[in-house]
Amino acid sequence: EGLRHWRSGLSATASMQRALDHDPTMMAAHVRLALMNYAERHIAMARRHYRAAATKRDALGPRDQSMLGVLEPLVQRQPSDLALAQQRVDAALTRHPRDPELLLFASVIARDDYKRALAYVKRALAADPQFAMAAGSAGQFHAYLGDFEAANLALKRCVEASPLAYGCLMNQSWIDEQHGRCRAIEAAARLLIASQPDSHVGYQILAESLAGLGQPVEAIGE
Repeated sequence: EGLRHWRSGLSATASMQRALDHDPTMMAAHVRLALMNYAERHIAMARRHYRAAATKRDALGPRDQSMLGVLEPLVQRQPSDLALAQQRVDAALTRHPRDPELLLFASVIARDDYKRALAYVKRALAADPQFAMAAGSAGQFHAYLGDFEAANLALKRCVEASPLAYGCLMNQSWIDEQHGRCRAIEAAARLLIASQPDSHVGYQILAESLAGLGQPVEAIGE
């Protein structure tokens, strides 16, 4: 379930944790939780899951062992050794050149080099056109590079594949904010709330969009 949620751009952390609660020996879930937390810059939590997986390395398949090896210089060293992590993920990609998950991971490592990161997510989408998380990342990197038309196309593709894809909706609302599209932000905010009703983020974005539309305070409170 967690892998399906992540591929669909939904919040996968809770479902991955449920999988671990059901089966504490599922080391692959620890690997992905480490990756997810690193991507969200929660390094302490990423390190915790990395160490849990590392204690049972032999229970992982070859590809997941490669992913664990890539994580090591990111979460076990201070400061993180990005160059070594990049070398390791590229080596893993020589063995698995069309692996969408590895390609997305490579884009996370390269995220400060927008062109390089975008190249990785494009390869991920070529391998799996329905990989909503990769489409959302493509939209983000296109926007960072100033190509908002391409960003909107990528995010549209993401939401078509997965209407409640949280990351895609967040990126779309950010782009719409840059262009003052309050109605579009309102629509994205309502989908964010549907995607993660327990998170305050969607409600905050909704309130800001309604304020931008000149709605009364009572409407914002609702």
